[in-house]
Amino acid sequence: MDKRLWEAAQKGDVHHLQSLIKEVPFLLSTVSLAGSNETPLHIACSGVHLEFAKEIIHLRPEFAREVNQDGFSPLHIASANGDIEIVKELLNVDSNLCLVKGKDRRIPPKAEDMS
Repeated sequence: MDKRLWEAAQKGDVHHLQSLIKEVPFLLSTVSLAGSNETPLHIACSGVHLEFAKEIIHLRPEFAREVNQDGFSPLHIASANGDIEIVKELLNVDSNLCLVKGKDRRIPPKAEDMS
């Protein structure tokens, strides 16, 4: 993944993300080709960056289904962090995301189980 994109995701900097995409329109498309399986959405969920996660979900909703090298989907990460708002955003993409099996073939906990 492009270092600048990684840094924007790490900081949750939506404005930087938007300027990067203006500069390199296919930047998010290259993430899937890089083969690392870690997407900016995984990073945003780890850092609990709601607005950044929402922007990535809007631009590339398919990232919500990706499992990273550790076997976790963005929903697994957001659930583990107890971030109900990101969980809701992810489930708005596809309510079946809760069935994506990750590490040890586990599925994320239900949002209502988190409160």
